[in-house]
Amino acid sequence: VGDRCFDQGMYDAAKLLYNNISNYAKLAITLCYLGDYQGAVDSARKANSTKTWKEICFACIDKEEFRLAQMCGIQIVVQAEELEELINYYQNRGYFEELIQLLEASLGHERAHIGMFTELAILYSKYKPQKMREHLELFWSRVRKPKVLRACEQAHLWSELVFLYDKYEEYDNAILTMMAHPSEAWRENHFKDIIGKVANIELYYKSIDFYLEFKPMLLNDLLLILSPRLDHTRAVNYFLKVKQLPLVKPYLRSVQNINNKAINEALNNLLIEEEDYQGLRSSIDAYDNFDNISLAQRLEKHDLIEFRRISAYLYKGNNRWKQGVELCKKDRLYKDAMTYASESRQYEIAEDLISWFLDEKLFECFGACLFQCYDLLRPDVILELAWRHDIMDFAMPYMIQIMREYITKVDKLEQSDQVRTENETANDQKPIDFSAQGPLMITGPGMGVYQQPAFGMGGMYPSYGGAPETTELASKQLDFITAYQLYFNPELVFKKFQLWRLITCFCFYGGIGFNFFFNLLFTYRYCRHLEEGSFRGRAADFLFMFLFGGILMISMALFVNIVFLGSSLTIMLVYVWSRRNPFVRMNFFGLFNFQAPYLPWVLFAFSLLLGNSVIFDLMGIIVGHIYYFLEDIFPHQQGGFRILKTPHFLHWLLDEVSHRTDENETRPNVDNNIGLGAAGDFHWQ
Repeated sequence: VGDRCFDQGMYDAAKLLYNNISNYAKLAITLCYLGDYQGAVDSARKANSTKTWKEICFACIDKEEFRLAQMCGIQIVVQAEELEELINYYQNRGYFEELIQLLEASLGHERAHIGMFTELAILYSKYKPQKMREHLELFWSRVRKPKVLRACEQAHLWSELVFLYDKYEEYDNAILTMMAHPSEAWRENHFKDIIGKVANIELYYKSIDFYLEFKPMLLNDLLLILSPRLDHTRAVNYFLKVKQLPLVKPYLRSVQNINNKAINEALNNLLIEEEDYQGLRSSIDAYDNFDNISLAQRLEKHDLIEFRRISAYLYKGNNRWKQGVELCKKDRLYKDAMTYASESRQYEIAEDLISWFLDEKLFECFGACLFQCYDLLRPDVILELAWRHDIMDFAMPYMIQIMREYITKVDKLEQSDQVRTENETANDQKPIDFSAQGPLMITGPGMGVYQQPAFGMGGMYPSYGGAPETTELASKQLDFITAYQLYFNPELVFKKFQLWRLITCFCFYGGIGFNFFFNLLFTYRYCRHLEEGSFRGRAADFLFMFLFGGILMISMALFVNIVFLGSSLTIMLVYVWSRRNPFVRMNFFGLFNFQAPYLPWVLFAFSLLLGNSVIFDLMGIIVGHIYYFLEDIFPHQQGGFRILKTPHFLHWLLDEVSHRTDENETRPNVDNNIGLGAAGDFHWQ
């Protein structure tokens, strides 16, 4: 009934009906038709419907009830999808000021969103540009960048555009905008802050050109900021091209410490034009990266004598001693000429200068040059020149000093000859002492003991040429045993039947020291691991492994120059243990972690890294791998069998119970967390 009354224009009746049934949405619209806009707003608040708010807001706008329209609009603008329609409704009717007031009032709403801040910024750019900067400084992080940037560009708000580019880290565009619109957008401090952040280096050179045109007096400050990434050669060439090099002299001074050739030559040219010879001399001494000869030739023709003096100095610095001395003679720079002649260490130049002094009747300079070039001049030449020019008085101090020096040398030679003669006489009368004979032939060049480094540790130990302290004591005091009776020598073994060398060559680890104890520790520890682990209760098999490895190493030693095999045997034990414990985690002296199978190769690489011979490590690895393959891999292959079966007499001799020799022999597992050299913690399966 209420809708029928509303449709027939009976708004008072419809108002009563809608009010009785609490249909506030229809009631609000009905009140608008009755002109009660305040009541319509109150009813819309009770209805709390976006559609109702829009209808009431639009009705208030049409009746220019902007206060009530703002109350309705605040409820609409927080809906992002309704914002554009509301803005267009205001703008189409020309109510720009009221629209801005509406958006300003809604910014503090708890449901304010990015679209509100963005649209307000766009409205400011169109209708109130003076408030744009303040709005961006407060809410730059809450606006949509592309839309606001486009609005600023369309409104020619260049300062605000640069501000946004800076905030959104588009430094290249910010610099381009400032250079394109310097009167509005350029600020000195802001420009300097941004220019160092640009990605395109070409902007550096555009900014240099910009400053040269608009702000030439600030150019040096800009160059100091750009210098860390600036191509100085290109910059210097540019200033030479535009003929503005004197303008950037402070910049050249500040970057000369990099010793760039273009910078040095440009600054030197400026100093020559300014006739600053002291600055030029300091620059030449401190920075030598320039064309020395070209500069010397240029200064040679300079009007000022100080610059010609620098030319001679440059010739001297490039070992053109003769040209330097000639230039000094030409300009009457006698002291410099004598100094350069002395530093040349060439007697021809010194004698030529002496002759020139005599030709010019400069006898005092002649005497001074004798002192300056004393150790270069030949006495006979000086004596002749002094006699010919009748100035013996000037040469006499030199001749006296020369005479004193030669007499001292002769006295020393006589004394040395006398001592040598006495020593030869004493040696001829000395009886022959057979106990002081030199080393045995075995240490000579033909049969020297091979200097073998300790296994896998690359030179941490002394060579095997030295014997242990007990052996050395026995050999020197008791004549009992020496290291030469222990080493492996095939000729002595097979021809003179010194069979003990087949065993002793495995038992020698050099002199007592760190290497001796390290090798001994490794041998003991990994022997123990193997004996308590995979060889537990299998003493015969354990001995047979040693026999097999020793025979194979001795066979290989016949073809290489190796005399002691102890370190190779230790590496073999380490290799066999590491392959039988593949999941053990190792820690190499706290440096890094790795699995046990890599241990022999870590020792091998460490020895190689330190530049030592790795043939001993390699031999141990090869023999260990052969044993591991024949004992642990090949028997489990299809058609494989156990090749390295221990002889029965060894079982009978060493094993207390019958040893299992079948091919399905189990292997031990160890704890995966033990470190290098930790005790075995075996769990049998």
